[in-house]
Amino acid sequence: MARSGGLDPDQVRDLKEYAEAYAPVADELEALATFVRHSVTVARHKVGSEALATYAVAGRLAKLPQHADLAPHVADMKRALGRKRKAKEEEAPNPAPTTPPPVVTA
Repeated sequence: MARSGGLDPDQVRDLKEYAEAYAPVADELEALATFVRHSVTVARHKVGSEALATYAVAGRLAKLPQHADLAPHVADMKRALGRKRKAKEEEAPNPAPTTPPPVVTA
């Protein structure tokens, strides 16, 4: 008995084979995306750690008379770090609690 407007057996078989063949491809693409995101996060962490270490060393060196020329650069770094933190705080303000409007029944 055939359904009216349904798929014929060949179409059903093709769709089933397609799903079985390409489901693993989608899984691999998701795994690849996760790996790339992780790699990007690790790279950013390394860069940030190096930048903060450089800032700390430069700050200590700038206090020595023979490296006083570093002081303006350390001040620039301090301002840049301060702006970044403030920008993050401004991006995600705490939302004020809202009360839902009263329900009007007719």
